Amino acid sequence: MGCRVILFVDPDAAVVERVRDAGADGIEIYTGSYAAAFRAGRPERRCRPAPQTAARAAGLGLVVNIGHDLNLDNLPPLTAALPTVAEASIGHELTADAW
Repeated sequence: MGCRVILFVDPDAAVVERVRDAGADGIEIYTGSYAAAFRAGRPERRCRPAPQTAARAAGLGLVVNIGHDLNLDNLPPLTAALPTVAEASIGHELTADAW
């Protein structure tokens, strides 16, 4: 049908081949655990698997997106660690912060 298909995945490089094999165009890495660790002052602990997942996906030619509980505070350090990210979903968190 010509639709772009992006599968939402945990930050786990082991799942990336399955995404490719399923015929998807890319992944969106779940960042909720990273965001929770960021709020607790320990973001480096939860950030480690995401760069490996992103690099593996990009190496297989998949689009790499990120999303869940991202905001203007926790997004810059994460995107610095993930240079292959094409899109970041931050709309919900920004709306919640504005409320």
